[in-house]
Amino acid sequence: MLSLTKEYRCDATPLSHREIVVLNLLIKVLLETWFKRLRQSHPSPTNSYLEGVGTADTEITPCKRGRVRLNGSWWSALSNSNMTIHPGQKVRVTSRQSHTLLVELSQDG
Repeated sequence: MLSLTKEYRCDATPLSHREIVVLNLLIKVLLETWFKRLRQSHPSPTNSYLEGVGTADTEITPCKRGRVRLNGSWWSALSNSNMTIHPGQKVRVTSRQSHTLLVELSQDG
């Protein structure tokens, strides 16, 4: 009679705990090196993109988000000072929190 199943045999020995730890450390180092090189070769465009002077579209305070136009894009913004920024006033970005810009009145305009 013909057998339709094959018998498989695995002679591989399981890895020891020490070998698993060493392998994990090696993978971690390789991935960290790869990600570090990836970040260096592709710098974030947001740093230079967010430079310059924008214009407030709505009222902006430290506690009330407003909207600014900067380099052709609209951004959510908060005032980085205790001043209220009024629509039409020129602003400069001081920092960023996620997708919200922290802005102050610009001396350039």
